[in-house]
Amino acid sequence: MRRVGSGTRHAVALALAGLVVSGGIGVRRAGAGGLEGLAIRRLQAYGIVTGSRGDGGDLRLQELITRAELAKLLVVGSGWRSPPPAAEPGAATAADPAPSTDVTGAPAQGPPNVTLPPDVIGHWAEPYVAAAWRAGILAGYPDGRFNPAAPPTYGEVATALARALGLSPVAQLSWPQNYVEALRKAGGIPPGLPVEALQGAPAVRGPVFLLTDYALAHVRDATGRTTYQRVHDSEPPVIEWIEQPPARTREDTLTLQGRVAGGFRVWVGGEEVPLDPDGRFSASVALQAGPNRVQVVAVDLAGNRTEQTVTVTRS
Repeated sequence: MRRVGSGTRHAVALALAGLVVSGGIGVRRAGAGGLEGLAIRRLQAYGIVTGSRGDGGDLRLQELITRAELAKLLVVGSGWRSPPPAAEPGAATAADPAPSTDVTGAPAQGPPNVTLPPDVIGHWAEPYVAAAWRAGILAGYPDGRFNPAAPPTYGEVATALARALGLSPVAQLSWPQNYVEALRKAGGIPPGLPVEALQGAPAVRGPVFLLTDYALAHVRDATGRTTYQRVHDSEPPVIEWIEQPPARTREDTLTLQGRVAGGFRVWVGGEEVPLDPDGRFSASVALQAGPNRVQVVAVDLAGNRTEQTVTVTRS
């Protein structure tokens, strides 16, 4: 089999980035803008991604991500700036020694509390690299450097992301497939994103953002919470009011109006309805003869959920 050169892998990775950004790789869509649009919205809403100007713009989605940028993305996204959560048995914690290999596959430098590599001292990403280093998420090269400007591969990104989420590598699989499979088993890889196919290619910002967001939103801890819910937003949205209908009506449809604070999506009677910028919604619901229980469900960006039921009888 002919080996694919690094230049070809780079070109394929950039092509993948364009497809992800445009929504063309067959990734299942989730509302306006698809999964990739939701990923950017969520990452920006929680201050995980701010753009090169720091104002949410110029995200450079088709450029390669660096190890320094990956450190910040994972540390802020997974909450390792704060005391780490209690991990499930067998999962890595901040107190564990660094793994035998870092995300480059090179031997690590030792326990995570050793002195930082000199090439990150004074670097803008030093606090993020330090947190990732001490948590065992990222480590250095055999020559003592961290190489903050070097681009990681997708396999390296998947490895670091799995470690940040406390996932243990799958036994009997070689690196990096052992960590890729750990992410997949935990539900942390978006459908249609070919991480395995590109695990040796340099990682591009757009697909990395999509992968990170999806894992933060879908991998659950022992309590059933996602990282977004545990670290960034634990409060459910509030259904502030619903215009109460009459207890009885002869009409075969009912119009329900209301307002949700902190909501992202709303379903009325099982059908999703749009929210305006003020959180208001209006929905027409078909009524059956007799009692009708119409459920209003509001969900926020982190996946927290609130429900309220309206009862009306059609006579």
